[in-house]
Amino acid sequence: NVPPPEEYEEATVLMLDIVNYTVTCASRPPSEVAKWMCGVHQIVDDMLQKYHIRKLETRGDSCFCVSGTGYVPNDLSATQMSRMTQFATQANRLLGEEWNTQIRVGIATGRVTVAYIGTHQFAPLVCAYGGTCDLAAKLETQGCPGLIRLSPRAALRLCDERVGWSSSNILNSTCDMQNPDDVPAVWFDGVQDCFVQKQGPQRDLGASGG
Repeated sequence: NVPPPEEYEEATVLMLDIVNYTVTCASRPPSEVAKWMCGVHQIVDDMLQKYHIRKLETRGDSCFCVSGTGYVPNDLSATQMSRMTQFATQANRLLGEEWNTQIRVGIATGRVTVAYIGTHQFAPLVCAYGGTCDLAAKLETQGCPGLIRLSPRAALRLCDERVGWSSSNILNSTCDMQNPDDVPAVWFDGVQDCFVQKQGPQRDLGASGG
């Protein structure tokens, strides 16, 4: 029997993707790519466990996860955004140090539906649906290695979770809308633990502390 869908009014979704994955795969034998991806996803899984975040899907070089659902122990709603930014920052740092790999990250907060799809495999597939998931995916594709791209609602949620922070922290940190496909977003620097005014040059979190 497949469990019923789970409905969440306020959850945080993160989409993670490897920078230059296709180009790198084209220049390496499949066995080397497999070793690389196993190492990458081992680090990602370790960081997901450390920050009590629920992984939903892994597709090749990408990872889709959610916090604030209470599905895993210590996944508290009150810290769902703070843990997501910490996860993204530390995962990118370790991937840079151990595998010379960077990631793009998009994070959105809002309503999420998690559904189980029955298959003939040993366990049902877990999928997430809703505008929040679509937005996180768009934010990731428009992201920049070294920075985290947040939806405005996710940025406000992060401010609510931090002592002494307010919406004024976000002022002048919104992204420029350079083409019709861009979505409203805010840049966050996980190493400096602050919102940043503009994208600027790409930075490698893996070469930074934190």
